[in-house]
Amino acid sequence: MVNDLTRQLQLCGHHCEVFYFDDIVELNFTCKVTQISFLKPIHFGNFDIIHSHLLRPDLYCLLYKKQIKTAGCKLICTLHTAIYQDLEFTHGRIKSRLAIPMWELALRNMDHVVFLNHTASKSFRHLDLVSSSVIPNGRDLPVHHADLAPSDLELLEQLKQKYLLTGAVSILDQRKGFEQVIELLLIQPNYAFVVVGDGPHRSVLTRLIRENQLNDRFIMLGERTEGFRYIPYFDLFLMPSRSEGLPLAVLEAMALKVPLVLSAIPELESLLSPHQAAFFELDDPSSFSQACVHASANAYNLSSNAYAHYEQFFTLKGMADTYVNLYLTFLSA
Repeated sequence: MVNDLTRQLQLCGHHCEVFYFDDIVELNFTCKVTQISFLKPIHFGNFDIIHSHLLRPDLYCLLYKKQIKTAGCKLICTLHTAIYQDLEFTHGRIKSRLAIPMWELALRNMDHVVFLNHTASKSFRHLDLVSSSVIPNGRDLPVHHADLAPSDLELLEQLKQKYLLTGAVSILDQRKGFEQVIELLLIQPNYAFVVVGDGPHRSVLTRLIRENQLNDRFIMLGERTEGFRYIPYFDLFLMPSRSEGLPLAVLEAMALKVPLVLSAIPELESLLSPHQAAFFELDDPSSFSQACVHASANAYNLSSNAYAHYEQFFTLKGMADTYVNLYLTFLSA
């Protein structure tokens, strides 16, 4: 999302610079990118807006709030995750209980907090934030991109010849709920599932796949660049998540007109209606199966409605324009 936003802001003539902590390179930015240390402040006076994303950047801004204010910067953050659920999924109960109060303090010290949906906004009302708004993520797909590796393409085509091919593009962690797909495949022997991505839950899924003898129908491809390239090969896009913000992969599936099957959690139900996606109850294999059958039978209507919804509310330009208006509002105050 940050990469997309900075690209669009630059196209509009704005100066952007991205700072990061870990020595990991995953994306190619079109603006200047600088690795920093948590214990060393940047030159905040070079900027009008400091826009932070996720826990460590938010805490970094809290640590240097005095310098940021002295430099005359406005401090904005986007909250991408449902922190009360997600931190426990990703870091365990003890670490999450330690981190949440610090993150709440950081949010209270922001000039403005952006939420991805109204469900998230409501869950943070108790914090008495200085100012907040809702700006959904936007996502545009590149016009030009590389073809799939021949081996991956061959695998997908072979699966589609034998099965109704379901799939996802996602990190593999407990929050994403992919163990539920095991039960789905046991109910639906004519389905296969391919997930593009990797993560800490892979070993658990590998064990479950082996125990249920699903090695030929539950395929974990691992990390792939531009994962959206795989979505058009899926008959259904599955997101059985237990917690979400506003997943970009869902926007990609909407843009590519692939019918969606989503867990009935508030964050996803606020994103799409039953006319735009099929919903199922968490940990209910029968409900999951029925939602997939419904989505397959109504694929054209669901995907067309979801695409129209995407075009109206979730384009990159729409997101960037809303952020620019927010920035300008603070700068003119």
